[in-house]
Amino acid sequence: MTPARLNEIKSALQARFPSRHVGRSLRDLSVIGDTELRAGVYTLLCRSEDGFADFIGGEAQFGTTKLAMVGQIRVDDDLPAEAVEDAELGMAQEIKTFIQSNALAGLLELKALQQSGQLDAPYGWIVFELTWRE
Repeated sequence: MTPARLNEIKSALQARFPSRHVGRSLRDLSVIGDTELRAGVYTLLCRSEDGFADFIGGEAQFGTTKLAMVGQIRVDDDLPAEAVEDAELGMAQEIKTFIQSNALAGLLELKALQQSGQLDAPYGWIVFELTWRE
């Protein structure tokens, strides 16, 4: 994985979801502006690499990069907690569709996701576990 590849994925996300804020620097909810948070934020992070080839001439090649993408969002204070869950589910569907239908399909895979479980309402978050195969 290279910074250029991460930026390629980030750019593809930005192009697909222009109303969302997409970046590579994870920020605490307390420092994200209200307008940005209400629109929704996606942050792409590189977590680890493994599974490299172990044959002569293939050393440190053909590995798998584990990525995380954090989605953060806020809903109105007067809405029930399920509105946070609905917003997170909307983000989940966006990313599933993105994975299924973009030019990176087959290279970028969604392995799992976790949601806030309404614990931080009116704030929501979702973490996508992704892999990238060269």
